[in-house]
Amino acid sequence: VSTQSTGANHQKMMKNGTLLRPSPRFVPKALFRGFTTQSKMTVFNRDVKNKQKSMVASLSKSRDYDYLRKEIAERLSERLEDIKRDSFPVVLDMGAGSGLLLDPLIQRAAPRTIIQTDSEESLLMRDAEANDQLPIKPIRIVCDEEKLPFTPATFDLVISNLSLHWVNDFTWLLLKSETNSQT
Repeated sequence: VSTQSTGANHQKMMKNGTLLRPSPRFVPKALFRGFTTQSKMTVFNRDVKNKQKSMVASLSKSRDYDYLRKEIAERLSERLEDIKRDSFPVVLDMGAGSGLLLDPLIQRAAPRTIIQTDSEESLLMRDAEANDQLPIKPIRIVCDEEKLPFTPATFDLVISNLSLHWVNDFTWLLLKSETNSQT
């Protein structure tokens, strides 16, 4: 991005000499000019990460190591109560892993549909039998977070539990996962 294209946007975001930080509800699309296609820069090797996830899913006591993800899933879902909205009908759980966000999402987001994605099938399906006992059965899709097969504005809520820090092109991902939420 050239400094010329961002300079005008930077000035628009200034008020009395103070830089205003864009809120999640308002991020000027002009800030993303030039970022509409995936970057060629690769920081994380996604194949290595998938092998690691597969290895973890195959461990007989892998659930014993989910304590941190469970705690974060609970705290993350609690944040939904701060949003002035009764429900999120269509939810994307991006990088869902074994589905630790599923139960808290059902309790707090009142979804009709939950789509779970993960790049590693064995981890995504690890707890499928137990998760299918919940009142809402998720749709599970094996896909890389960097190659989402969805069009923007498909979901009312896009949420992720400790997965997005492995994404190489975060800006592209944000543009691709734009919600249709009005809140």
